[in-house]
Amino acid sequence: MNLNTNNINQKTLSKAFYEVMTDLANSEDDPILLGWRDRDSQTDRFNVFLDYVQNGDRVLDFGSGLSDLYGYLKLNDINVDYTGIDIMPDFIKIAKERYGDEIRVLNTNILYFLEKFE
Repeated sequence: MNLNTNNINQKTLSKAFYEVMTDLANSEDDPILLGWRDRDSQTDRFNVFLDYVQNGDRVLDFGSGLSDLYGYLKLNDINVDYTGIDIMPDFIKIAKERYGDEIRVLNTNILYFLEKFE
């Protein structure tokens, strides 16, 4: 498929992304659905992060999805001031249900901000 992207703006991309991700939010909790190759690849990436974060650090997680990074840090006894940013209200809802007031999760379309700086 040859897709001409010259006439596609950020709003169109955001809408398409939102539709696909809404379907995923209603699926089972699986790292593959969030763009990871498998759970091991997610864990490998999170393990690298462990070398750079320590108790009390502030973490800003763009594209936070279900806030799995926060859960992984917590599992490894690393307590951080966590803020997640995601475009998907369904993902944010799940993250808030999991972690409550322990985290801040914001529904923000960062593509909107990128468009402002073009």
